[in-house]
Amino acid sequence: MLGKISKILHIQSLTASLCIDVKIKIVMSQLNIRIDEELKNAFIKKAKENNTSATELLIEYMKQYLISPAQKTESQRIEEIDAKLHKVEEMDVRLHRVEQMLGELAA
Repeated sequence: MLGKISKILHIQSLTASLCIDVKIKIVMSQLNIRIDEELKNAFIKKAKENNTSATELLIEYMKQYLISPAQKTESQRIEEIDAKLHKVEEMDVRLHRVEQMLGELAA
């Protein structure tokens, strides 16, 4: 029984050492931006208060931005709202007709 345990431990040790030998090379770069100093300081302070860094927050935002659907222009959003408003107005007219019919049937 002890022999089986030592073989299992040896295999686990070998597996762990194989995982450690794998090396990953990540190339990092810098992004310099111009920003109001007051805004920068407040952002860094709040990040620290939340146990993170400005860099980590900005990187996460960039990743989320890249996977989000394409952003619509203001005029596209206005057109969509107008179309939805038109549908609501049509539904209001239909509802008014139904209410009239129900009123006539009740009378």
